[in-house]
Amino acid sequence: MLKHPVAIVLLSLIAALVGAELVLRLVYPVHFMAPIRSREAWFDLLHRRSDIPGLAYELKPGVARESRNGYVRTNAYGMRDDEPHPDTDRNILRIAGIGDSFTFGFHVDAEDAYPNILEHLLRDATPSRPADVLNLGVGGYSAADEALVVRHKALGWKPDLIVVGYVLNDPEFLPIQPLHRYFAEDKWYRDFHVTRLALKSWRQFEVSLHGSGDYVQYLHASSGSAWPTVPKAFADIGRVASREGIPTVLVIFPLFPKHDWATYRYAPIHRQVAAAAEAAGLDTLDLLDAYRDYEPGRLRVLENDPHPSRLGHRIAARAILRKLARDYADLVR
Repeated sequence: MLKHPVAIVLLSLIAALVGAELVLRLVYPVHFMAPIRSREAWFDLLHRRSDIPGLAYELKPGVARESRNGYVRTNAYGMRDDEPHPDTDRNILRIAGIGDSFTFGFHVDAEDAYPNILEHLLRDATPSRPADVLNLGVGGYSAADEALVVRHKALGWKPDLIVVGYVLNDPEFLPIQPLHRYFAEDKWYRDFHVTRLALKSWRQFEVSLHGSGDYVQYLHASSGSAWPTVPKAFADIGRVASREGIPTVLVIFPLFPKHDWATYRYAPIHRQVAAAAEAAGLDTLDLLDAYRDYEPGRLRVLENDPHPSRLGHRIAARAILRKLARDYADLVR
């Protein structure tokens, strides 16, 4: 007797889900976490799937072409950089620069990204010791991705120092950004608008619950699911770097406000990130003070884009150089 009512309920539920899916597809498509399968130059021509377990993608080696970020050229090792200095020179000062699009240098030329500026500043400051700052930055990387780059790529170059650029969206680990959506492993629930709407609604609930509606606050909330990935990544970086005797500096970038530094509310998050890094044995440099003397609009590459401008990169490189000269005088002579 109960089989028919149960069957009716199940069929009604299926019909409702199918109807909702059709309505969403036609009227209100949900792009949150949607797979990207179309072949777009920025994805296909500049990036490839990575063989490193847990790392979804990396820059292709030997690329030289125009992209939505301007002209991009990568060296034989998949870095937006010149070819590394030969290992035969034992006097070389080698620094591995790790990070996301801030380190890669979105919307600026390669020579204007802070790792490359730092390299030139070091060469001027220490002419008797050649400097080689490797730019291992890749757009969209999270703190967890950066830990994998340190372990599987940076250490192989036997650097004297590792510099990790931290941006306040680095706790994000879900495939939300375009590159992550393109290269992420296929999951059935990402193929349907209904399930993506449910995921989007849940994310909005989490942002409201853990971040009071502020996405950056949510990402760094200890009660949320995103922040725990950061101390874990720092611990992994600290563990593998200390094993090789390589000091590591975590450089914390602010998200440039559009108008006035007085409105900037993430200074406590900077301190939280620094405390987590220091607990993992990493040194830290907070760039907030270095930037406060400048009008924020000059530091943004575009009005609606918080990536650093050429000036923003120069300020970061100079602050890092001062840090190295003060605290790592044995390296920067």
